[in-house]
Amino acid sequence: YALADPVRSQVLIDFERANEMADEVGQNALLGAVASRMAALEAFATMGSPQERALWVFYTDLAAFERAEDARYIDHGRQSRIWDGFVIPRGCEINRSEDAKLAFAQSIREHLVPRDGSGRTVKIEIFDRTRIGSRGVDSLVQVMAYVEGMAVSTLTFDDSGELVRRLQRPPVEVAFAYSPESGALDVLAKGG
Repeated sequence: YALADPVRSQVLIDFERANEMADEVGQNALLGAVASRMAALEAFATMGSPQERALWVFYTDLAAFERAEDARYIDHGRQSRIWDGFVIPRGCEINRSEDAKLAFAQSIREHLVPRDGSGRTVKIEIFDRTRIGSRGVDSLVQVMAYVEGMAVSTLTFDDSGELVRRLQRPPVEVAFAYSPESGALDVLAKGG
């Protein structure tokens, strides 16, 4: 089918996002992000591929799909060079208030801006999720910090087909996953 270029590009991007969630880590992240794990398992049982399951979540609950993408990011990155693990006290309450998010974002800015100029803009998101662990399904609290990175200049085509240089400040993701039951804290951050 002939689709207009912007529509075709968006469909390709959406399908690529769903395909990224087709591995085992992505499928577990999808199950951990949906409102009802059991309802999702029942729906998944009728589907023929992991891509179909990912697209089902994408089209039925985009917010859950996006949380699952964040969950996959930290779960896939565990044991990588950008991952570190800590044990902190069990049962800590995570303050989810807007004031707490703003204070956390401010502390990130205060650390990064003088260091390398990044971090001028920071967005904090907090959500609950699950992950398959050695003892079964673990309940986690995940905190995502989207930190404005250093400016980069890229060459792109404008609407008239001319090459133009555009300045972008891509976000850097910093992820924290805390298990109140075990006290395990996973941290994923590029650059340590």
